[in-house]
Amino acid sequence: GDIFGEMSLVNPRPRNASVITIDDTELFVLTKDNLLIMIQKKPEFAFKLIQVLSLRLEKADMMIERYILSLKQ
Repeated sequence: GDIFGEMSLVNPRPRNASVITIDDTELFVLTKDNLLIMIQKKPEFAFKLIQVLSLRLEKADMMIERYILSLKQ
């Protein structure tokens, strides 16, 4: 149920993502065109993607804050 490489769907800059799975895994490859179709047909998918991006941004913010605090010590 996890996703990776999602930023490349909404940001045109080149990205690089690598993933190693522990168990056998099925992948669903989503192109930008398919993303637009998916959003139209299943708005809940768009909401899930927004949630994932939001959580990752929150995590990055916390890491930056911890780093800044460590510099002040």
